[in-house]
Amino acid sequence: MKKLREYYERELGFLQGYAREFAATYPAQATQLGMADGAAGDPHIERLIQATALSNARTARLIDDNDGKLTEALLNVNYPHYLRPFPSTANVRVEAGPAIAAGKVFTLPRGTMMSAHPDNGVTCRFRTTQDVHVTPLQLADVAFHSIFHFPPAMRGHADVVSALSIKIEWGTTDACSPGLPALRLLITGEPSLCATLRDALFLNARGACIELDDGSWRGLETVPLAAAGFGADEALLPAPASAHPAYRLLAEYFAFPAKFDYIDVDWQALARCIPRSCRHLTLHLGLDVQPDSAVSLRLACVSPANLLTGCTPAVNLFARAACPIDMSLAAPDYELAPEGSPASAYDVYSVDKVTVLRESPGTPSITEFRPYYALRHGEQQGRGQYYLVRRDPLRAVTHPGHEMRIALVDRAFDPLASANASVSADLTCTNRDLPNTLRHGRVEGDLMLEQAMGGSVVRLLHRPTPTYRFSDDARWRLISQLALSHSAIVQQGVAGLREALALHDPRQSPVTQRQIGAIVALAHRRARLWMRNDGHRTLVHGVEVTVTVDDEAFVGTGLHLFAQVLDHFFGLSVHINSFTQLTVVSLANGKELVRCKPRHGAIQLA
Repeated sequence: MKKLREYYERELGFLQGYAREFAATYPAQATQLGMADGAAGDPHIERLIQATALSNARTARLIDDNDGKLTEALLNVNYPHYLRPFPSTANVRVEAGPAIAAGKVFTLPRGTMMSAHPDNGVTCRFRTTQDVHVTPLQLADVAFHSIFHFPPAMRGHADVVSALSIKIEWGTTDACSPGLPALRLLITGEPSLCATLRDALFLNARGACIELDDGSWRGLETVPLAAAGFGADEALLPAPASAHPAYRLLAEYFAFPAKFDYIDVDWQALARCIPRSCRHLTLHLGLDVQPDSAVSLRLACVSPANLLTGCTPAVNLFARAACPIDMSLAAPDYELAPEGSPASAYDVYSVDKVTVLRESPGTPSITEFRPYYALRHGEQQGRGQYYLVRRDPLRAVTHPGHEMRIALVDRAFDPLASANASVSADLTCTNRDLPNTLRHGRVEGDLMLEQAMGGSVVRLLHRPTPTYRFSDDARWRLISQLALSHSAIVQQGVAGLREALALHDPRQSPVTQRQIGAIVALAHRRARLWMRNDGHRTLVHGVEVTVTVDDEAFVGTGLHLFAQVLDHFFGLSVHINSFTQLTVVSLANGKELVRCKPRHGAIQLA
């Protein structure tokens, strides 16, 4: 609406200027029109000029925006998420109920629905995006030791100076039971502390061992930690097969970076060292953090409140039916609104299915319509019936909840009409910005599971985020980026990489813009490695990418996560039978900050 006003004022200025020019050139005719001095003396003429200016403004805006129809058609196939709202998201914790506290292991599957307490008749609903394994394992203590030494019998850890110690208890349960999965932890707390803790665990860890309850120590071959949140089965948003996972990952990082604050502890590696009589252990993660460093001072306040079990991201997405549409009222398109009141409490994220029920003598017929911009045009002639959905940005401002329109067309794009027929649609919806207003911290829990789970309580760990939308002005720039492979982006240099990141940043916050601006150089060279596969060694050709960053820009936000996102972004764009390997170096001194393992897609190559 604000942008339309700029066009309106410009068009009104044009019309007033033309009126003065007309009056100066043709004074007799101008007098007859009541515009002797170029100004309309009649208020009706003045209103007509303003209405004309408004109509011209809308046309001019559509021309400048390329009408949006072509870009919507392309993005609907290649990247539909860019046209949709990025829904409100939060991390939640499932606290074990009485049945679980007795020693049972429960798994809350991905996609489990949760409901908030009703507010003014509206219930905000969320779905989980990860499997949650609620187990009897409890973190009894988490502490940082600025000075730490492994027992003399454990060699090979000469560079370990400090350690993070995690004490894990499990009571009478058999810790070696196969029912206990990998232990997933959420790093939570003050943002700068979370960033420091994550960087220390993944950039400074040099060894690990466990201390059993009888005082004995067992060494571990590797540090039993892995970053979580990057898998396709952990995506926040439902992704169609045509959408590229690399760009989804960028959008999730910039919209909700806390989604990647999860780490997995390889519990099976620990369980192999635990006797059945053991009831607790302490995992010591040896770090090369110096005692007098700023990192050591920040880690000194780490406590069990900074590592939580039983957590998952939850996104404000849920299934809902649309209000039935009567096709007997012939129209080029129809309003598509979710059922429920008030309409402003719901927003359409996606249209999942459209069916038309035709009443006819005998047996009524039900026909499923396909999306027009999809790969379904090779069906039988009789099935060539499609639907188009568009969002009216003006009504989104003036009448939220009524901005979606649906048109039913044939293969030739001609509108379809039918008497005695009604349209039904299955939708995925959000609650707009309502989740951002939810209270959290209730004693009885903030969310309620929509399926029984042993009396468990679900708590919001923070206020849910607002809903974000990508800028309409950047659509053509985005389409040009979607056509590029990782090699093309690398060849474009730092400007191309910055552009790709900025286009997927819906928040455009000072923090994210500072991170993107911290990329100061981008270089690449050919690389080769020997990969073992089924007992055979194969020489694989790839690209080594070196990104130079101003590491001062990542103070308080952490460098490791940003590097991991870039690593997955390049890896998911790699050609078949190839790989990428990312190295991040410091602008200040040229020091290597992060060296990632070679990657092909979501797979790290040994």
